[in-house]
Amino acid sequence: MRKLHFDLALLLVTLLWGCAFVAQRLGMDYLGPFTFNAFRFALGGLIVWVFAWFAPRSIMGPLEPNVSALPRPHIWHGIRLGCLLFLGAALQQAGLVSTSAGKAGFLTVLYVVFVPILSSFFGYKVFRSEVVGAGIALIGSYYLSITEGFVIEGGDILVTLGAVTWAFHAIAVSKGTEHIHPLVLAYQQFFTCALLSFVTAVLFETFTIAQVSNALPAILYTGGVSIAVGYTMQVVVQRFVTPSHAVIIFSLEGVFAAAAGWFFLGEMFSLRSFYGALLMLVGVLVAQYSRVVSPTAVIDAQDGR
Repeated sequence: MRKLHFDLALLLVTLLWGCAFVAQRLGMDYLGPFTFNAFRFALGGLIVWVFAWFAPRSIMGPLEPNVSALPRPHIWHGIRLGCLLFLGAALQQAGLVSTSAGKAGFLTVLYVVFVPILSSFFGYKVFRSEVVGAGIALIGSYYLSITEGFVIEGGDILVTLGAVTWAFHAIAVSKGTEHIHPLVLAYQQFFTCALLSFVTAVLFETFTIAQVSNALPAILYTGGVSIAVGYTMQVVVQRFVTPSHAVIIFSLEGVFAAAAGWFFLGEMFSLRSFYGALLMLVGVLVAQYSRVVSPTAVIDAQDGR
């Protein structure tokens, strides 16, 4: 029953992330990608930081919300995680300028295939089924992203590169929660991402109060729901499940993104794109047929964790 609760929590996270593609796409009508990310991650970090300070300790358990009192390695891990978050969010947000919300969701799902591939460099075992699944997903990505005239949109490339970054982020989250309280890790990475986004926005973008006001609904959803709730729940739950198990459920992000794009934005897929998306989902499922876990994770699973 406890494992079911974790799976349902991850499913909720996936739903929030999938629907966020629509809000992110709408927010881009008024703000540049770095400006938009600066506002939404700052909002998400502020919400989690306030909650960490005022939540009852009987509920939250041991927590030191004062970052200055944390060991230096813990602070640096949160900063590194925030840098990965900044890069992934920037690539994804910039890619949404020239691609659809549904397609971006499916391309982002590629990180589910990249996780087992990259895990081999972090001491994880990689199974043959994951290599086969990666190949199937890449073929699906070709049909989804490249038109019959062999034209690929620039946004597709950026979102795919972002998927690689999300894979590194998923692995880093699991390693970080072994030593750092998830809420501290969450707002550390949010504030780091917001700061980097703000600096980049100042250098390359401009915005007005009116533009921020117009983008406010998108900022509130992505910052208050997708980030403060979704990303924080990811950090919390990944203390109890392996990265490979989590990304099995995260693979549904593309399905929710496509459904949200169709429902809210009227986006349609061609038959070619549909087959590509279907192949990607098949590749994801094949790749996740065998779980990639570390020896310590196997022990934790046997202990009922």
